[in-house]
Parts: sequence; C-alpha cells; structure tokens
Amino acid sequence: MINYLIILIIVAVFLVIFYVISRNLLSSSKIDKAIKFLNKKEYDEALKLLKDLIQKNDRNVLAHYYLGEVYFLKENMEYALPEFRKVIQLNNYSGDLSEARVRERLAEIFLHFNQLEEAQKELLLILKLEPENYNYYYRVGEIFYQRNFKENAAGYFQKAYELNPSHIDTLFRLGEIYYDSRRPSDALIYMKNCLKGDPGYHKAHYYIGMIYLDSKNYLQAIQEFEISQGDSEYRLRSFLQKGRAYLDSSNPDKAIVELQRGESHIKEENSVSTALRYLLADVYERIRDIPSALTQWERISMVNPKYRDVPQKLEEYQDLRLNDVLKDFLTASDSKFESICEKIANKLNYEVLDKNITRGVVGTLITSEPESQWRGVKRAKQLFKIFRLNDKVGDKIIREMLEEMKHVGAVRAICISASDFTRQALEYAETRPIELYDRIKLTSVLSK
Repeated sequence: MINYLIILIIVAVFLVIFYVISRNLLSSSKIDKAIKFLNKKEYDEALKLLKDLIQKNDRNVLAHYYLGEVYFLKENMEYALPEFRKVIQLNNYSGDLSEARVRERLAEIFLHFNQLEEAQKELLLILKLEPENYNYYYRVGEIFYQRNFKENAAGYFQKAYELNPSHIDTLFRLGEIYYDSRRPSDALIYMKNCLKGDPGYHKAHYYIGMIYLDSKNYLQAIQEFEISQGDSEYRLRSFLQKGRAYLDSSNPDKAIVELQRGESHIKEENSVSTALRYLLADVYERIRDIPSALTQWERISMVNPKYRDVPQKLEEYQDLRLNDVLKDFLTASDSKFESICEKIANKLNYEVLDKNITRGVVGTLITSEPESQWRGVKRAKQLFKIFRLNDKVGDKIIREMLEEMKHVGAVRAICISASDFTRQALEYAETRPIELYDRIKLTSVLSK
C-alpha cells in the first residue's frame, strides 16, 4: 500500500514537472514567434500571441516586456508604460532581459510625455547598474541642461567626458556651458575639439563665431556664422548674429541683407525670430526706412506685445502710421530730405542762403527774409534746425543752437522736430530768440 502511494506521488510530481516544462516550452515557442512578428513589423499578430500568453500567466515577464515593445514601436506609449512597469514589479531578469534595458524604455516613454524628472530618475537607476557607461551620464546631464540646472548638468557631462573624451555631444554641451559661464577660452577648446572629432558638426561653429563676435573680431565671426548656418537648429541664430556682426562693424546694408535672409527662414515665431525681427527693425530705423521698421515692430507686437521698447516705438510712430505726409518726410532719401527742408523754409517765408544735412536726420539751414521785403537794407540771418529723429529734443540742443547762432551771425532761430521737445527745452526757449515747432506744427507746414 505504501509503495503504491509513493508511486502515485512520483507520477504526480513527474506530471507537474512535465506540465511546467511543456508550458514553458510552449511559452518560449510563442515568445520566439512573437519576436519574429515584431521584427517583421507585423505588430497585430505579435499582440495576439503576447496577450494570450499573459492571459494564461500574468507573471510571464518576457510576454509583458515584448508586449511593451510592440506598443512602444507602435508609439502607443500609454499602453507600453504599464507593461514595462509590470516587468520592473516582477523583478525577474535573465540573460535575454536586463533591468537596464527595461528602465531605458521607461526613460524614453517619460521623455515622450515630457516628464523630465521621471525620465531622469530611471537613468540614474541605470547608472547604478552600469556606472561605467558614459552615455547615461551624458543623458542625465542633458536632462539637467533642459531643466536649466546647468551646474548639475556640467558635473554629469564632465563625468561622461572622462569616460569618453571623444563623445562629440558631450564636448559641445561643455563648450556651451563654459560659454554661458563667460569662460570663452575653455569654451573655444571644447568647440574646436568637437570639430576635430567631426568637421561637419556645424553648430560648434556658432559658438566659435559668438566668441569672435564678443571680442569684436567681426570678420572671423562672420565666417563662422556662414558655416553654422548649415545646422538647421542654429540657422536662424546664425543669420541673427551675422547681421549683428555687420551692424557692429558699421555695415548696415549687409546687415539688412543677412537679416532679411534670416527672416525668410522663419517657420514659427519664437524668441530667436523675435530678436531677429527687432534687430532688423533697428537697422531699418537707422537708415530711415520707417515703414519697414514698423512692419517688424507690428509683427513682434502680435507675438509679444511687451517686447522691449516695441510698444513705445509703435506709439512714437503712431502719427506716421496714420499720416502719409509725415511718413514721406521721415522716410525720404537724404537728397529729398534736403529739398524738403528748403521747401519748409520757403513756406515759412525765408530764403535759404546755405544748407547742410547731417547723417540724413538733421537739416541745418542759414536763411534770411526775402530781399523784396528789405530792399536796400542788410537782411538779418536766421538759423534753422530740422530734426527727423524719434527722440524728444532737449535743452542741450537749444543751448548749442544759441552758440551756433553767434557763430553764423544769426539773430533768430527756428527748431523743428518730427517728435517733440522736453519740458526743459520748452522752458529754456521761452526767453530766447528761438521758435519751436513740434510734430503737430511740422505736419501742418508739410501739408501745405
């Protein structure tokens, strides 16, 4: 009887072992089949097999992992996430499956959802498993960089650099951080090392250009920006800084060409496009192309109504936007501006004896009353100053006009401004032989 019972137990154990082995073999066979479907991108077939395996055994680690893989490759991250979390929870790894591999997928999913901190936690856990893998130090540093914790980022980038001194992206990030920290010499070393490792790494040229630009080496800066335009991420910035380099080197015409080229590459409005438009407007204003400047300020205002002094610029030129007569005055070429200045004097019943235009924005005229009014009598001279500047005219200019009156022998003066006068200028002129014409009076004269 006892022997019979022992035989029954042995048979039962054998059957259980046989069942487990058979089930595992069957499961393994189905996993292999699912992997083949996955490699062929036949995701629906793989899903059926893997879901069936999990339904029969919810603790099948490989089934959960590969189901997560299928969802991940189909970019269905919401479904992939719980599968990989289940694998972590089961904590049963083998040669075919490592914890680092699963956590890397989790990190990528969190990055997809822009959950940077969660992604970073996963990568830090991987670093404990693989402390000599430079790539994970770089990726942790990259997330710190994106989160604007640049000091933390620098530490991880430095560790990645120590493990792999030739990793181009690490070299670039360290160069960026040193540039932002105002350590241009160190930044230059890292950026040049980038180019030694990969001559086609165009965005390194951008920071080399910025270093040259900051040191007023405009020619070399422009050459570097020419190359960095080849990087789509840095193309718009390169046009912006090249325009700035030309402007700072007193070449506004070339600055406009580069900034206009940059404008043609704007695909969406952002901080870089806004900065480019602002600089372009500034150059237009300098060369008296006010309508073009207004176009840029208005575009900026649509995106960021409070950007720098754009609201003030739009307010200052409000009359210009509405008044074609004033617009013609402010945007006229130098030769036409000179002609307008003479016509203003004539309309005020003065005869022009001498005239001079300074930088296209200030007209200086020496005038007298018409000879018919003072036949046989020496005519007194008057000094005209006509400003087509946006800034208010201050008392300093009125004081300088008094000195100039003495120098040319003028008994009176007329100061005309396309803007207005400061309170101090108005008070100072009250008791002096100087008549002031503000924008309203000027518009009235121009309309005649």
